[in-house]
Amino acid sequence: MEISDILVFIDEYGYIALFIMLSAGTFFIPLPNEVLVMSGGFASSHGILHPILAFISSYLGIITAVTFWFFIGKSFGELALSFLVRKERAKRKFIKFQTAFEKHGDYTLGMTYFFPLLRHLGPVLAGMNKMRFWKFALFAYSSSFIWTVLFFSLGNKFGSSIDAVNVYLSKFSPYFIGGGCIIFTAIILLRYYTRKKYDRSE
Repeated sequence: MEISDILVFIDEYGYIALFIMLSAGTFFIPLPNEVLVMSGGFASSHGILHPILAFISSYLGIITAVTFWFFIGKSFGELALSFLVRKERAKRKFIKFQTAFEKHGDYTLGMTYFFPLLRHLGPVLAGMNKMRFWKFALFAYSSSFIWTVLFFSLGNKFGSSIDAVNVYLSKFSPYFIGGGCIIFTAIILLRYYTRKKYDRSE
């Protein structure tokens, strides 16, 4: 499926198209979620969709997807993992992520939507580990919101270059991952030193 097909689909079915693509696109659309959200931003910049309604439709689709994977993890954890983690490279990433999740579960979950594979693994692991839904929603929904704002805005401003952005996302994804790891490490260190300082004050 090409990006032009996505735009035609959005033009024809509007907000429901955005919601369906982002809530169930994992199973039938071979394009990154980044591109799908940017397509919604692009459509809103050309008057095809209202910007606010397009954003809400996109965000609702995304949180529907992460909520779905959370309850799948809660009910069918191992089966869901076998579906998501099939390739050797994905297995290696999963092992590293699982270790980080066991140590810093909630904070790790807050970063997952910025990484393609982990955005599904994070909710599954949260469900498998019986994380309370309110805590899951707090971290997963807030990070998803920030992510959606970022890529919807990019699509709104630079939508005519979606193809080029898709290429750059693929080319520079290791740098995004590296940057994300640095940010994650900084958060963990800040948490550690804050807690240490608090313990001393007591």
